[in-house]
Amino acid sequence: MSPAEHHVATPNGAGDEDYHLAASTGGGEKWKDVPDKYLLAIANFLAGHVNDTEDFERFNGPILKASIKSVYWLFLIQYAALALLGVLMNITIIVYIMYHRLYKDVTHAFITNLALCHFVQCALVLPISLMVMLIQNWIFGQFLCFFLPMLQDIPLHVAMISHILIAWDRMRWLNDPLKGRLPGFVCCCATWLTGMVIALPYPIYTIYVELGVSIQSLASGDWELGAGS
Repeated sequence: MSPAEHHVATPNGAGDEDYHLAASTGGGEKWKDVPDKYLLAIANFLAGHVNDTEDFERFNGPILKASIKSVYWLFLIQYAALALLGVLMNITIIVYIMYHRLYKDVTHAFITNLALCHFVQCALVLPISLMVMLIQNWIFGQFLCFFLPMLQDIPLHVAMISHILIAWDRMRWLNDPLKGRLPGFVCCCATWLTGMVIALPYPIYTIYVELGVSIQSLASGDWELGAGS
């Protein structure tokens, strides 16, 4: 990606503190969702009205949302209890089925698949989603900014498809008990593959604007646009 072109207009008149920033990496419309206060801060920095990076250091660390500063600990307790209980219970289900070799039955194979995707939700999705809900800025880097929307929805798609396959397998068995059951392992792998394919377009609609560590690169014209919001 070539360095983005940027232009910062100087004040239109004496006492006028409005600055306008136009940036493009092949499409300036990517910046339309960036809050105006961040664009104004960048514009002032590029215009030379900021002598150091003190104004941008706060972008590097977590910024707790003002609306929940007094009650954020309630969310921490609730999410922690839900995640811990979910992880323990789903691990128990998986261990029990594997220990007694119940996974050879198609229905139990699907149940194992459901427990696995719910484990992923409780162990990975819930903690990160909680941080996203509590923190105003993004602190998890470019990769998670792209990957988190997929991570949030892939287990959901897997669970829904697994329930459909369970219902389909039961219907086939009720219509003809002598007919062979669905291949459990193959169907479980197919659910994860299908879920990933459904979630693949998400990064296309995700914008990542680095305002913290790489803020110095903005002044030199090396704009970095990637994933995340």
